[in-house]
Amino acid sequence: MKLCSKCNKQKDESEFYTSSSSRDGLTHSCRDCQRASAIERYKNKKGSVKKYYNYKELHRVIGGVKQKRCGICKKWKTENQYYKHSKHKDRLAVWCKECANKATNKARKKRLAIRIGT
Repeated sequence: MKLCSKCNKQKDESEFYTSSSSRDGLTHSCRDCQRASAIERYKNKKGSVKKYYNYKELHRVIGGVKQKRCGICKKWKTENQYYKHSKHKDRLAVWCKECANKATNKARKKRLAIRIGT
């Protein structure tokens, strides 16, 4: 028998998940309480879940010109406005050159500020 830290009820050890980080090898809260908290987390997070697009949603051809949608600014741009990236299916970066340069410059300024100490 073990005491659940959330519902404060004595329950059989079979009603707890295993945990290698705890002393007795079991989680602190029972399976029912962990399920309830997982459902609550899911409901709270539902609106902020990231949407993943498939290849067809990010690429199109208009007037014989191939276009891709930028992952940052969400604008459709021609393929020559992207850096090359050999690991991706289309051999292009996810961000357009403009957004990639903005992110690089921002990171560079942040590193410089840390070095200077301001």
